[in-house]
Amino acid sequence: MVKNLRVCHLIGSLQYGGAERQVTNLINNLNVDSKYLIFLNDQQDRGFYRFLANDVRQYSVPVKLRYFYYYIMKIAKILRQNRIDVLQTHMYWANLYGVLAGKIASVPVIITTEHGKNPWKTIWHYAIERNIITKLSDLRVCVSMDILNNRRDKDGIPETKMVYLPNAVDIPTQIKKKGNKKVIVGAIGRFIEAKDYSTLIKAAGILREKGVDLELYILGDGPLRKELEADQRKLGLESVVKMPGFQDNIDEWLPKFDLFVISSIREGQPLVLLEAMSHGLAIVATNVGGIPDTLKNGEEGLLVEPGNPNLLAAAMEKLIDDESLKGLLGRKARERVKRDFSIKAICNRYEKIYLSILGSKKK
Repeated sequence: MVKNLRVCHLIGSLQYGGAERQVTNLINNLNVDSKYLIFLNDQQDRGFYRFLANDVRQYSVPVKLRYFYYYIMKIAKILRQNRIDVLQTHMYWANLYGVLAGKIASVPVIITTEHGKNPWKTIWHYAIERNIITKLSDLRVCVSMDILNNRRDKDGIPETKMVYLPNAVDIPTQIKKKGNKKVIVGAIGRFIEAKDYSTLIKAAGILREKGVDLELYILGDGPLRKELEADQRKLGLESVVKMPGFQDNIDEWLPKFDLFVISSIREGQPLVLLEAMSHGLAIVATNVGGIPDTLKNGEEGLLVEPGNPNLLAAAMEKLIDDESLKGLLGRKARERVKRDFSIKAICNRYEKIYLSILGSKKK
């Protein structure tokens, strides 16, 4: 354990999502003396809050933008009272509140974490990135090289102030054997435009028309649920496509799947991809964002171009028809995640970064 090190993470919430799940995994597994978590809302009835370890001290600061300065001072007070050594923030708004509060509280080390490319940002957001967040932080962690390149090229962040540090997962010690009579396909994520589940549903329809006996489970929820349900009805797939809503017991669902699919048109580094790999699942994914850096095409999974249901269906069918290939890719994917993306190894790297920056400040 790293003694006499007080680390605080700050995030908007721990509602369902890949970044939120990653923060939960990370802070639970950090091997430091004192751990704190601040979230910028008060809705703690859903999501990953209940999975936080008992040694993580939690604070809720439900911010409102019109009282911006007041809430920054409130966060700064928490940081100062707990004598925080390292503040690590996650995603845009938490980054902004965090770097300002951290500076006011004289936190020695401030690190931001970039989980996505944020195409929604306007010229004002980019200006804040360059002139406030980047200038006030010591380091900006990017969970994929695609995000790092985007931050450099679009946000103008110097590469010297960034580091690539991927997401990570706990690795199950054993993989449960499946005994499904039909092919069970799984997908997990929010029902938003970036995940492109409409294409996945169409791919399931193509396979069904070809006589493949399958069920597709899309775990999640979000603003596009009605549109996806309309796609489901239009294609007559009510008995094939299941959408049971958000599930926080992902490790209980993954062993049920024969095949895992990611249909996104953009991604950072999907945590759910690492989780599927850790369970030894055969994976079909789109060739976007940090996915090709995580899953080698043809060796650890199959990658296709986004937005094309025929390509997605063809890759899925290839694995469904070839049990030997499906098993081989699943084993290789599990070996890769054990080697490069275990939560213990990534936490160790974070701890070394914390101590390195803190040590340089004390010289």
